[in-house]
Amino acid sequence: MRTHNLDALRKLTPWAWLRTTVAGGLRLMGLWPQPEHVYRQVEDHLSGTLPRVTAPPDFRRELASNLALIAQHKSAGLVITHPHPYRPGILVGVGAGALATAVAIVVLVCKSRLEHRASS
Repeated sequence: MRTHNLDALRKLTPWAWLRTTVAGGLRLMGLWPQPEHVYRQVEDHLSGTLPRVTAPPDFRRELASNLALIAQHKSAGLVITHPHPYRPGILVGVGAGALATAVAIVVLVCKSRLEHRASS
């Protein structure tokens, strides 16, 4: 089987060979998905061993009533949401920008005064 795989790789174009080799390496590291038939084998094996999961009737009733309540609120046209807390972020950003501008102006004024004193 191994020689069959090597023969198949030799017949590929350089780009297809590179893609196949890289994909195989990434599969070994767990970074590239396995072929579909691998997942089907696992699914077939697990479907026979794991019991089927069903939701309890009480859960289904509560879910249905909650969904109906949400649909009623949305159809009423009035949806109350909390405002996003972006205003403090804007204020902090504007304050930091103003502070940086003020510091830059003070540094420039002090530097120009020192240069003026040094030249006179």
